[in-house]
Amino acid sequence: MDRALIHFTLGREISVGIYLEQMGYYTPDLLHKAAPRLDPASPGRCVAGFCAVHQPLVTDLVAPPPVGWDGWGFEEWDAYFGWNNGTYLVDLPQMAVRQYHPVSIHRRGRTVRCDLSRTPRALRVVVSNA
Repeated sequence: MDRALIHFTLGREISVGIYLEQMGYYTPDLLHKAAPRLDPASPGRCVAGFCAVHQPLVTDLVAPPPVGWDGWGFEEWDAYFGWNNGTYLVDLPQMAVRQYHPVSIHRRGRTVRCDLSRTPRALRVVVSNA
């Protein structure tokens, strides 16, 4: 099976997980296609947007990981969800995707190339110096 789990994060806030039974290998491409429906200010709205675009592929939604997830490394993510393509964390302010792959040598995860630049400008996080 080609499974994957996707969570959207904003600081220490994390969304429920989107569980894909198939097509997990294509998670970066699926995120790219869903980018116009993602909201960098809301992990929950990102889940809704992803599901709206890829509803037939989403097998289930799972509870967010327990408190302390933001300090997890490979072993913790592997124990939490260690199947095939593993867990993907989408850092919304950075628009970066990190993968915790169960056979990876990258103990802190690895950055996955994924173009999320098509996210609507009005939804992007704006940092003000004021």
